[in-house]
Amino acid sequence: MKSLETSPPSYNELGGSFAKEMWKGLVLSDYLKDIQCSLKAVAVDPLKAQADFEKLWRGVMHAVEHKPKAIWKELRRVAVGIKKIPLKRRVAECPRVLIVGEIYVRRDDFAVGELTDLMSERGIVVKVAGVSEWIVARICLTPITPRRKHDLLEFPYDNSCKKCFICISYENGKGDASPWEPMVSSFIP
Repeated sequence: MKSLETSPPSYNELGGSFAKEMWKGLVLSDYLKDIQCSLKAVAVDPLKAQADFEKLWRGVMHAVEHKPKAIWKELRRVAVGIKKIPLKRRVAECPRVLIVGEIYVRRDDFAVGELTDLMSERGIVVKVAGVSEWIVARICLTPITPRRKHDLLEFPYDNSCKKCFICISYENGKGDASPWEPMVSSFIP
């Protein structure tokens, strides 16, 4: 399977752990954005919920910038803070919409902000496909010369639009593999 380190452009020159830390950051930001979008539709007071979430988000960013090893402690604090936000209903009880598209659609509030706000006001929980999912799709679709046969993922045409689950392990230049990362999902194009 291809990885962030074997797919062009590679970030190997930034150090062995850079790609792993970058991946954690992308997945974390995707999940936090999902929470923020959900709060717009399910919170009793969406404006106050967004303000509360913004304070929690700033705490995460401070930890990332100044105390990266404290990120898990900060995330526990975020979880406690989010649980305190009063909800008018649970996400599972709401209609849900997935917005997918090219990279310029994902996580770009200018491109999709008005649409997500409009649906959220109507009680529809919006999930905008994450950047991490786009990267996984790019890794799977970018044609490169594989180093090994299993570097490429090939899906039969009849699997198009089905969901696949991918777990990544990084390799250094010596072929030493890291532990498996959390599983992510993607749609097969």
